[in-house]
Amino acid sequence: MTMTPNLSSIYFELKVVSDGVYAAIAKRGTGAVGNAGIIDLGEETVRS
Repeated sequence: MTMTPNLSSIYFELKVVSDGVYAAIAKRGTGAVGNAGIIDLGEETVRS
């Protein structure tokens, strides 16, 4: 797998934690109410 640069939108910032592991961190004041974890397993994606 390849590391992806950090991405963001007006609602969240997607941070690379490790190869294939990401954290979507909600930005305050945007209406987003929680954070999420995303794991890329290649053929499948796990999110929490």
